[in-house]
Amino acid sequence: MENDEKYKDINSLIEQNTKESLTEALEIINNQLEQTKKRDDFLNLKKQKIQLQINLLNLDIEDLEENDYSKRIQLRGKIIHLYKELLKEQSTQEEKYAIQHKIIEELQKHKETIQQSKKNTSKTIPISKKLGLAIKDMGTSMDLLMRKKDVITKIKNIGKETATGTISAVTLIGGVSLAVALALGSPFTLSTLVSAFPILAYTGLSSIIRNVSNKTSFEKYEYQQSDEYKAYVKMFNETHQEEILQLAELAKQKEQLKDREEILKINGTLIEQLDNLSKATDIEEINRMFKLQALSFYYENKKICEEIKDEYLEEKNNDKEKYIQNNKRLTKINLEIFKRSNSIDDAIKNAKKGFMANAKVMVMAKAILSCVAPEMFAMKSAASLLEPLAFALINGLIDIPTYQGKLKFQETEYEGKIKVENKERIAEILERKQQPSLSYA
Repeated sequence: MENDEKYKDINSLIEQNTKESLTEALEIINNQLEQTKKRDDFLNLKKQKIQLQINLLNLDIEDLEENDYSKRIQLRGKIIHLYKELLKEQSTQEEKYAIQHKIIEELQKHKETIQQSKKNTSKTIPISKKLGLAIKDMGTSMDLLMRKKDVITKIKNIGKETATGTISAVTLIGGVSLAVALALGSPFTLSTLVSAFPILAYTGLSSIIRNVSNKTSFEKYEYQQSDEYKAYVKMFNETHQEEILQLAELAKQKEQLKDREEILKINGTLIEQLDNLSKATDIEEINRMFKLQALSFYYENKKICEEIKDEYLEEKNNDKEKYIQNNKRLTKINLEIFKRSNSIDDAIKNAKKGFMANAKVMVMAKAILSCVAPEMFAMKSAASLLEPLAFALINGLIDIPTYQGKLKFQETEYEGKIKVENKERIAEILERKQQPSLSYA
């Protein structure tokens, strides 16, 4: 990065956290913004500038008198605006979630300040100001609700799911109809596909119902910042303290090993214990962390087995029986890696759960649509439910290969290897606030 000394000066000034030091740091950053030519440096400086402006405004709020609600509302409004600007500059999902969380916190504070101002009886508030406060309160409440419930993401998901579900179902129905037409020698007409257009109504309405009732990734992130979630993590650490200590002890023993067969054996024990820990919790991030750790040991075992195989093929080792047994072991390891990295078991469970949920939703959608358009979506008998149930089944089957929770998607987000050296380190991983940035060994 350009002018390292300047950046050291900036960090030193930020640590002092006074109006004078932050203002001086801001001046240095403004000068650097004019001089820097590297895009990454420019973006980092811009983000740092916005954060400094927020810090200065927070110091201004600290200096206010307790009942100076008008100025406090004004300053908090500026802070929220700056955080929204900062959100636009973030490049990773984790960073965006962290800033979104800060915006929600600031909106909550802003709302509380507005309500305190409305209740203030120390002086008479003009009607025009009361109206202004009421409008601000309403706008803040709406913004807070939209962000907490991640409404924009849900609207996008509804559009995407409706389009994908409709295309998939129409393609499948069209393919089957065409195959039948070819087999029987009957003509295939566009009316076959036109008759499938009610799918759009089913998938659209069912997507709305499903997205309203399900949490988005950001809502899950928000939950992970809650006291309830932190209490679950703490309880897990305390309940499974002995198993975590055993993992740490095994990892220590492994560091001393040189013999490959012994390493393979101890990795097998580590995998078994990690699997037991992952099954012991319903907390998704903790469960996933242990699964990823176990998967990494499978990759290590694969590498060792491939080394043994190569040694035989290169005639460095002539033990044919060992070669045969090693190949059998390698085949099992590769199969396990495929299953685990693609989260096959989870994908099937998710598809089953999705089918049950989608079936309920599709039946609800059919019932609602039968009231809106009884001619097209009539509920005449139990047989009329077969159509929405068929769509639910199609969606469930599509969900298996397209499952988004595959462990191999998470592997690319590693920030580096973490060795399971002690209980404290594991606890630190478990208790991290920003869960999407978790790194695994």
